Amino acid sequence: MSVTLVVTTTFPQYQGDPRGAFILRHWEQAAARGTEARVLVPTSAWCEGQLDSPLEIVRFGYAPARMSSLTGNFGILENIRDRPWRAALVPALVWSLRRALREQLDRGDVGRVVSHMLLPGGWIVAQQCSRRGVPFELFAHGTDVDVLLWMPARVRARFAAHVAHADLVRFPSTEKLAKFRRAVAFPESTRCVVEPMLHCVAP
Repeated sequence: MSVTLVVTTTFPQYQGDPRGAFILRHWEQAAARGTEARVLVPTSAWCEGQLDSPLEIVRFGYAPARMSSLTGNFGILENIRDRPWRAALVPALVWSLRRALREQLDRGDVGRVVSHMLLPGGWIVAQQCSRRGVPFELFAHGTDVDVLLWMPARVRARFAAHVAHADLVRFPSTEKLAKFRRAVAFPESTRCVVEPMLHCVAP
């Protein structure tokens, strides 16, 4: 069976951690239906032990353990606002995520990649998978859409050129989808749907 590789920067860091728990639940539900899922997620300063989960969880580093605080605790943007020096970790996270994704794709058992958050993971997934012809899907969740819409038009155009190859792009609300459509030159042929993931927000 081919593996669905899930890429996310938001995920529980220890048993019972509520941060990103809805993503964990979503894919545990998928696993119960027969999906073989492997989750690729950065390690963080708050990681403790292993999660009790049927999912295969692969963590990659991007900085010394005590400094790995760009992800975890809050979302990336909130973590930077909390400690502005964390912005210096963004290039390392992007580079490390790209390398980790390439390593997973090189294994040859990945049949589909699904990224949660358009930035940074969605862009990296779209870029790498479109080059290799690997099917991929994206989940937009909120702040990631807002950040993308703040970017210059030429940057949004580069993003759209890669993401246009996605099999499916999911948005949390019709409002976010409408804003995205207005701001990003996205081909109508790319399938976009509204899926707020309410089925896995609570246990």
